[in-house]
Amino acid sequence: MNNRIGITVVPHGQSEIEKSETMTEIAILLPKIRDEPPQQRKRKLESPGSAVATPPIQSFPKVDYDHNPWDDDEVDSVIEKEYHRQFVESDGFDVDHFYLPYGGGQVPHIMENKYDYPYDVGLFSRLGLHCYNLEKGTSLKLAAINKYNDKLRFTRCLCYHITLEAIDTSNNSLCNFQTCVFKDFLPEQASFLAQTEISRLKVPSGPRPPTYGGPDRRWKDDAVDDSYKGKMPKWFTNDEMAAISTKGQFYELQESDLQGNEWLHMYAEFAFHSKWIAHASDLRPFLPLEIKKVTIQTKEESQPCMKLKANNAIFYIIFKGNGDPSGAPVEYQAVVRKTMDGIPGHICLEVDCLAYKSSSGDPSGAPVEYQAVVRKTMDGSPGHICIEVDCLAYKSKIQTKEESQPCMKLKANNAIFYIIFKGNGDPSGAPVEYQAVVRKTMDGGPGHICLEVDCLAYKSS
Repeated sequence: MNNRIGITVVPHGQSEIEKSETMTEIAILLPKIRDEPPQQRKRKLESPGSAVATPPIQSFPKVDYDHNPWDDDEVDSVIEKEYHRQFVESDGFDVDHFYLPYGGGQVPHIMENKYDYPYDVGLFSRLGLHCYNLEKGTSLKLAAINKYNDKLRFTRCLCYHITLEAIDTSNNSLCNFQTCVFKDFLPEQASFLAQTEISRLKVPSGPRPPTYGGPDRRWKDDAVDDSYKGKMPKWFTNDEMAAISTKGQFYELQESDLQGNEWLHMYAEFAFHSKWIAHASDLRPFLPLEIKKVTIQTKEESQPCMKLKANNAIFYIIFKGNGDPSGAPVEYQAVVRKTMDGIPGHICLEVDCLAYKSSSGDPSGAPVEYQAVVRKTMDGSPGHICIEVDCLAYKSKIQTKEESQPCMKLKANNAIFYIIFKGNGDPSGAPVEYQAVVRKTMDGGPGHICLEVDCLAYKSS
């Protein structure tokens, strides 16, 4: 029961996407008339003698985020055009906050302290810099984040337009940088996916041919070898890896490789982030990660020392954190697939990650095994689902304050369950046992129940 989330993007067909983006993404209210009803705004814009001048850029602190876009029943064509101009002339990096009658659209975030930014936004910024460094042979490193715009797309993807400052470690000079990164919550072939569409030195805004949604922005899937497509590979056993190492595709990194390529730690951080993406707090307290072993698989380079420079490769990484959000001594095994389609500014990381107990002991303190039969039914009505459960617990532990008699604790409205279980086989292909903490609460309202879950996977003995 692992939290699985990811990113992928990707327009199919120019006419439909561009038409959709035009209709759904281009709207921004002029600051001086923002609080007026739609009817008054329209009359003002159509009144004789009213000049249609380019509105000033709205300052971020004045944005009214409590405004409900569903209250508006129309968007002015003048306002649509102004938003579209800003978006096209900046490729989405310099766009005012706007409201659509159906919700959505980009939301700008200006950093009050450019050195104090969200961990995940910093991670995506580093991916854009990594892509640029691979292409240009530079050594840019994240220094600060000035602002970023985010937008939910296709109900499962988040798009980030990030403007940042980078330091060139070769001469300690600063430069402004822009990157556009998508993350997919539900990729088909992996647990998590992050993909860049733009990775470049900052370009001044101004009139120019649009690139948004154009062929220069789209991922070119045909340019990637079929060996790096489809379902993510499983973790190899030592015997399996030894058997196929004779083909020259595998290289186990040396300590010097890890020290000279900081981006390998970033790959491990993406795996760590994918595992704990629903974690309420920042993951930075658990950094730096300790990488214990990295093996690379690629067909592109014959020399072992050159495999790190391959455009397309699969990384098998064993690592652990400086402590762990679970509170347990945990090691992680991650499979990270890197692909590049040859278009400047494009790189894609797909991630699968499992956590394994690295020493004896039970983080929950409860030696519990459950055998359960769960029946799920849906009657077709929106929002309706029914879960029926028959469960036997062995050496069970239930935590609740509601019932004093042990036999009655199973009937408590509010309780915490500590569960150890394993499947009949496992999707990872490994012998895996799971430890889960399930908190059940009921508020007394008819038909109300809530389950909150944390779950880790451990290698079975």
